[in-house]
Amino acid sequence: MAKENAMQRISPEAHQKSRHVAPLAFRVPGPNPNRGERERGRRTRLLHRIPLAIASSSAELLQFRVSNGRQFLDFHSLQATSGPGGGGRGASAGQRERGITVEDFKLIKMQMANYIWKLAQSVKVRQRVIATAVTYMRRVYTRKSMSEYDPRLVAPACLYLAAKAEESTVQAKALAFYIRKIYSDEKYRYEVKDILEMEMKILEALNYYLVVFHPYHSLTHLLQDAGMEDMTQFTWGLVNDTYKMDLILVHPPHLIALACIYIASVYKDRDTTSWFEELRVDMNVVKNIAVEILDFYENRISISEERVHAALNKLAMKP
Repeated sequence: MAKENAMQRISPEAHQKSRHVAPLAFRVPGPNPNRGERERGRRTRLLHRIPLAIASSSAELLQFRVSNGRQFLDFHSLQATSGPGGGGRGASAGQRERGITVEDFKLIKMQMANYIWKLAQSVKVRQRVIATAVTYMRRVYTRKSMSEYDPRLVAPACLYLAAKAEESTVQAKALAFYIRKIYSDEKYRYEVKDILEMEMKILEALNYYLVVFHPYHSLTHLLQDAGMEDMTQFTWGLVNDTYKMDLILVHPPHLIALACIYIASVYKDRDTTSWFEELRVDMNVVKNIAVEILDFYENRISISEERVHAALNKLAMKP
């Protein structure tokens, strides 16, 4: 009975409806005398990396801030579409002529995720709205190029659209006001009509598909099942930071949640080996996601504001 209840908690209906995520179930692990030793080795290697990653993480994480396949792309599709050009060969050529590299492309998307977060804090919307807006922004650039869709306008327009989709109230006039208040750079100065026009372009780019499944719901239930409710704030902060990467476009939400729990369990020295073994999930995928998250924290140390501004300035260059 306990296992049946746990299975119900781990398999949210939203994941079943998506048809892209197989419902989680339980399995009985077969005998493998070397499993425990290998797992301890992996946890030890991961543990050596976590302190540096956490130390270099954002302030909101350090302070434990809780603040189609339309849903997913496979990794190779993402690599093909998320280069400098985004939406096709012509667009790619246009951005290559501007000197925008794949690394610039990633930096700009990360900067726009931060931009959405700043605007969202000003207009006071829920974290889910922020996550949805960032996902829309990342989806747009799998189809359209940054030279065609200026990210400094796409970001507030995605937040405006996400607020509607998540049934929150945000006025375009308020967004235009706070844009002027937060940024003095004229390149960010867009008016209400610009936001409204871009909203319609984004809807077309997304093919009017606005559904997003997030890791937050799975995270809550998985933490309860693992008996790790005291890790909620820590893991929530990790999930928030995954939106600064393309993970939400590649991996099912429950696997992202499990990766964050895995990082937290190693960092806090919690033995969750048997709990993870009972889940019918590919632990290699979970651990690979965890490594991606840690790589992001480690690499962000070398990212300066000058590099981000240099990447954004290339958008203004004529091809």
